[in-house]
Amino acid sequence: MAFPLRNIAAALLIVGIALPAAGLDAPLSRFQAANEAYKNQDCQAALQGYEGLIAEGAKDPILYYNAGCALAQLGQKGRAIAMFARALKMEPRFAEAHENLARIAPTAQEKSAFFLFLPFVALFRAATAEGFFLAAIVGWWLFALAAAAWILLRPGAARTATAAVASLSLVAALFFGVYFLAKQSQEGRIEAVVVAEKVMSRSGPSDKYTELDMLSEGVKVRMLEPPREGWVKTQLPGGRIGYLPEDAVERI
Repeated sequence: MAFPLRNIAAALLIVGIALPAAGLDAPLSRFQAANEAYKNQDCQAALQGYEGLIAEGAKDPILYYNAGCALAQLGQKGRAIAMFARALKMEPRFAEAHENLARIAPTAQEKSAFFLFLPFVALFRAATAEGFFLAAIVGWWLFALAAAAWILLRPGAARTATAAVASLSLVAALFFGVYFLAKQSQEGRIEAVVVAEKVMSRSGPSDKYTELDMLSEGVKVRMLEPPREGWVKTQLPGGRIGYLPEDAVERI
């Protein structure tokens, strides 16, 4: 199963990296070298190159995506899903990342929403909290300007038009404001992916506690607390609380 790579701009790749004195093109050349290794089917070398950049602070959806491709080719499905999810967290409209997630974790797809809600669901998935915040700010400014114009204008067609613009702008500002709060809440959740082939969740942070559910590689969970003594408290699929070994999950 082939997972095509994406290229990246130097300006994006170097963000967050402490650049060496050799020059600004050093991170990009390492990225391109990792891509070449991937094309030559040396996925382990490619992964080492991508992870080296990530460890140094590089943050870019294409870098995460390419690392996910290398992991998928190496058969590390859980870690690949985590990388694709990180790419989507930064760029929700990353089509290739969505496609690869569907290929390696088809059972993780959510049920389709009622058809009347599909446009709203698509909009919610297509933007980040920052995007909705900016849209809400624009809506508020348009409302303020239109309201000021309505106050200053004399009764007539122009005043009626500004009233309509003010009303629509207010509705848009409130709409995007609600989306911003919902998206911010979603992005604030700490999610993780099961990277072990099989792992048993338990009712407490020890093998002595009651067994709950057997989870497979690639299943997403929500981390509720930082890891403690080798265990992580999580919200399992279905909603109940369970503990997983720290080394069996990877944070997105």
